[in-house]
Amino acid sequence: MIITDSHSHLSIHAEDGIAFSVCCDENLESIDDHFELKDDIGRSYVFCGIHPWFIQDSMILENILSKCQRAIDTGRIDGIGEIGMDSVRRGIATLSRQELFFDAFVSLAVRNSLPMSIHCVKTSDRCVAVLKKYSKSLPPTAMHSLCVHFSEAERFLRLSDNIFIGVGIRSIIQCGTKTKKMLRVVPIDKVLIETDWEEGESKHWDMTRAQALARVIEYLSIVYGKPIEDIQKITFDNFKRFARSTSK
Repeated sequence: MIITDSHSHLSIHAEDGIAFSVCCDENLESIDDHFELKDDIGRSYVFCGIHPWFIQDSMILENILSKCQRAIDTGRIDGIGEIGMDSVRRGIATLSRQELFFDAFVSLAVRNSLPMSIHCVKTSDRCVAVLKKYSKSLPPTAMHSLCVHFSEAERFLRLSDNIFIGVGIRSIIQCGTKTKKMLRVVPIDKVLIETDWEEGESKHWDMTRAQALARVIEYLSIVYGKPIEDIQKITFDNFKRFARSTSK
């Protein structure tokens, strides 16, 4: 089985049974550890960014962008993420500050032609507005673990041919009905599979990472009415298109 993980937070190499894996940094504090994944014979991709949950008032955006750009210039970064906006999580930065960071990181991705992984929770209008500014030059962009009404998914897909929708084990268990309805308007060639896992998640879900991804593939096979082997190949090809701007 050919499996890819388009979004995780695991500081480990791609595991047996997983062909390629994306590791998304959340706050730049652990980014140096993630650079070690670059030695994993081309199987791991490292993304950098500031997750909206971890934006702090003390952060100087220009300094953060400079650090990311230096890493990009030395070939240590394959993409931008996890970035985005969240109106549900309590105790985090205001939406206006989140949008400031989000816009800046999207601009960084566009300037460097790097793929992006985006967090969007109850902020579709704001996310669409930012992405629309760059729609003519958007690099491959994953709306990771998107759980929205199908009309909102259509809005993202209309922005650019480079938009992908990430589906993971959380999507099908915690957001099952909405995800199934949403996927009715999402072509299978726009779907990426993911875990969104951090350390210890395998124990929490009582399954290995590869098993979680296989379960998502089985779910997509049912939703799209296609054999598992076809879903494997299509999502693998989708991953290659998503990560096409890297050197791997």
